[in-house]
Amino acid sequence: MKNKLEFWQNKNILITGYEGFLGSNLTKTLLAYGAKIWGLDIVTHRKNTILSDKDLNGIEIIKGSVGNFSLVSEIIEKNNIEFIFHLAAEALVGRCNRNPFRTFSTNIKGSWNILEASRNSNSIKAIIVASSDKAYGIQKELPYKEDSPLAGCHPYDVSKSCEDLLAQTYFHTYHLPVCITRCGNIYGPGDFNFS
Repeated sequence: MKNKLEFWQNKNILITGYEGFLGSNLTKTLLAYGAKIWGLDIVTHRKNTILSDKDLNGIEIIKGSVGNFSLVSEIIEKNNIEFIFHLAAEALVGRCNRNPFRTFSTNIKGSWNILEASRNSNSIKAIIVASSDKAYGIQKELPYKEDSPLAGCHPYDVSKSCEDLLAQTYFHTYHLPVCITRCGNIYGPGDFNFS
């Protein structure tokens, strides 16, 4: 396989949630590797971001929601998107508990939109879905195993269980090239949420 610098060169990539904690770090890295990036985010030009003006000038910025199927489809088709890093999510547990409708709309419907629009595309080579260890819910056996049941109980947890199962459905039924990551609590540059 080519080295990572060459592999990402001139690849058409959609990053949902590109200005968030994970998205901003990934955007900076893939820009350095020469990728062509389309960034979709419901909030753009945040004050707290590690993305510089130079970074922001190097990508196609699209303000909008993953909940908008027409927009997601148009971005993928119009730009021959090859890789999607689906990082957009309602991710703060307290806010998710206060507003389950928004949580489910973004995390479940938004993920479904990404998967369905990708299924209808001929250009997609891989979709990376950012799930969470919270998708496992409360388990009797720790540490979690990859094949532990997905059993979220609270709004954020359930939304990630559903997102994960949707991605698996599209992989098994439609052979969509999906990779699911189940991240634990992570931190680093650009993490401005101290809850």
